[in-house]
Amino acid sequence: MDLKRLQYFVTLVEHGSFVRAAEALHMTQSALSHSIRTLEEQVGLTLLDRGKAGVEPTQAGTQLLTDATALLRQATTLRTNLRALARLETGRVSFGVAPLPAYLWLSAALAALLANHPGVIAHASVTAISELFDQLRQDRIEFFISARDPLPMADWYEIHPLTRLELALITRADHPLQHHPAPAMADLARFPLASVATDFARAEPAAPPPPTPDLIAVECADCHVLCDLTLHSDIVWITSALVARRDPERLAVLRITVDGIPPATEIVIVSHAGRTLSPAAKLVIGTIRAQAGRDVSGPAQS
Repeated sequence: MDLKRLQYFVTLVEHGSFVRAAEALHMTQSALSHSIRTLEEQVGLTLLDRGKAGVEPTQAGTQLLTDATALLRQATTLRTNLRALARLETGRVSFGVAPLPAYLWLSAALAALLANHPGVIAHASVTAISELFDQLRQDRIEFFISARDPLPMADWYEIHPLTRLELALITRADHPLQHHPAPAMADLARFPLASVATDFARAEPAAPPPPTPDLIAVECADCHVLCDLTLHSDIVWITSALVARRDPERLAVLRITVDGIPPATEIVIVSHAGRTLSPAAKLVIGTIRAQAGRDVSGPAQS
């Protein structure tokens, strides 16, 4: 049923005559009369009693007036809500972020969201990639951001690049390795290594195993814990050099010069294949992309 015809009918009943209703609707009387006749033909009922004094709704017309008024009110609310969503004045977004990109960019992204779009409600899940995969598969989140390498092969999701992070060795500023700006494997073997835990093997079955698995002493999904551990022990943390910018007075960066540790990792956006993301989701991704772009294009990462 055409909402425009329902609006014409309600306006006609409110004004009580075709002349006044046509003027209010900025249309000719003949066009309005044709529209009302078409509506009556569609429902198979006489909706109006027409007389010299004007028009009055029949019993069926009175019922239609009640229902149409409610329907038109709901349609107005729907249009208003959709416009607000499009303008990002309201909305809700649930998404996931793996530990490292969350540590680097999530707080800044959420702060920007709160400042510029206070009506948008964000739910961010920071957890291991396996849990993010389950949440995406169950439609509990719209997308997640993580490293590319651990992701398994599947056709139900799609991947889009976010940025490329150079990896480095992070230590406390007074760590003994700081006397070896390009440490060899023998140098690294003297100290425990740490990394962000991952639950998946590499995407390609024939790919080499993860770097130096025998030397990894600590795997953890919480970058704040790893940072604190690095500051208060001899741990060597394999991560992005951007991490050291959080505490440049106490953290130091060493270049990776040994085989077995990749020089970089690709950070990607993972979402359901063929699905359109909500405006709020696109906003979050754009905000994180901008923050990542500023960080990666900033001072050299060593």
